[in-house]
Parts: sequence; structure tokens; C-alpha cells
Amino acid sequence: QAHWVNIYGDGSYTTPTLWWAALGGYGIWMPRWPEPSEEDQHDTMGQHHTSDVRDQVMQQEATSYHGPAIGQTGTSTRQELTAWITVLTIPCRSCYATDSASVLNKARRLIQAAEKDLKDEAKGDKTKRGNPFRKPWGLQVDGDLWEQAWKAELKRGVGNQTLRKVKGHATEQDVNEGRSTEQDREGNDRSDKLADKGVEEIA
Repeated sequence: QAHWVNIYGDGSYTTPTLWWAALGGYGIWMPRWPEPSEEDQHDTMGQHHTSDVRDQVMQQEATSYHGPAIGQTGTSTRQELTAWITVLTIPCRSCYATDSASVLNKARRLIQAAEKDLKDEAKGDKTKRGNPFRKPWGLQVDGDLWEQAWKAELKRGVGNQTLRKVKGHATEQDVNEGRSTEQDREGNDRSDKLADKGVEEIA
């Protein structure tokens, strides 16, 4: 999709069976933004961008984020959710690439619920922006973070965020046989290493 930035995220969680020793971290990898085509170099008023503006757009180099997470209720899914919430704060239209099916599925349900609420509001219907899952946030697994993701999605707008699934820990054979692409393999591997780096920051 044009004007979407692929962003890779992952979570890391050590010794999950020993909660008192468990450490978590998240990582995010943003590859270099693609250069716009000639027709993209016009603003919404039809005016052509100056060379200075074009240079600024073209100089979006690769960026990474990572951070630690501590607590007795951590999981690798929770760390990956933390990564997605962080991505929602980045001012761009993002396509979040994740190897977590649980994050992907619930996030898509959340986006669909937000889309319905926003459409109803646009038609003048009264809507109650409550919990879209009909279960108190506090009773959901990682409900505290899903509540923040819900609020962030409503604030950013559903047309500016999407997600897709990538294969985790893909090999060269996976790429050759079409189960992954080289770009996705690199992006997932980089975000995975960044998540491990987030764990290391705790020590």
C-alpha cells in the first residue's frame, strides 16, 4: 500500500516459568522509508514540493527502538503488545509486522470495533466508546495494555494503522520456499534482537 511504513516489532521474555526471575523487553525496527515517486511529490493542494521538502522526505533512515519491562505478570505477548502501542505513537501510517498470532488477531478485532464506532459517529449516531470486548479490561489478559491500545487507535484513526503476520525466526529455506521474504526475515530478526537488548538493559 502506498504511503505505508512497514514496521517490525517483537517481544522477549526470559525464564517464563520462574516469575520471580523473569525479565522482559520489546524491540521495534523501522527500515529506511522508501523514496516517493514523482507523482507523490505534490501536496494535497496540488503544489509541487520544493527540493528541500523532498530531501527531508527522502532522508527517513532506518530507526530502531527498544526498552525493558519488569513485573510478575509478563509474557512475550505482553512485550510484543508494548511494541505495538509504541508504534502507535510514531507519527506515520504504519503497517505493523508481527510474528504473534494472538496480538494480530485481537488487534484486528480492536481496529474493526474502532472503525465501526467512528463510522457511526460520522453518521450522527450516538456511540459509547467503551470496552469493545464486552469484558472489563481488568479481567482480560494484559487488559491494562489493551485499553491503552484501544485509546491510541481511536486517537490515531483506524485508517492510519494496520497489521500483518510474518514468520518468526525465518530461515533462508523459508525465503526460498515462499514462506517469508528476505525483507521480512531481516525485519523480524532485527526486532527480535532489539527485544533481547531491551531485556539486557534491566541488568
